[in-house]
Amino acid sequence: MSPKTTIPPSGSDPALMARVLAALQDPALANLSVEYIEGTLVLRGTAGSAEARDEATRDARAVAEGAPIENRMRVG
Repeated sequence: MSPKTTIPPSGSDPALMARVLAALQDPALANLSVEYIEGTLVLRGTAGSAEARDEATRDARAVAEGAPIENRMRVG
């Protein structure tokens, strides 16, 4: 049996970006945005702590349907 392969969605996927934003409803995150750049979901904004930033990455991955996640959020 071959391993399961998840293919990231091509092009922009507004529904996927909306699901990721919905998963990131944490008061420790401010000015949050999700962009879809060259097949990667990019998180931008500010996190109240490094832990909140890392949790945002985990939460986004949980709903991202295999799309790569790049977290460019600042802590501050």
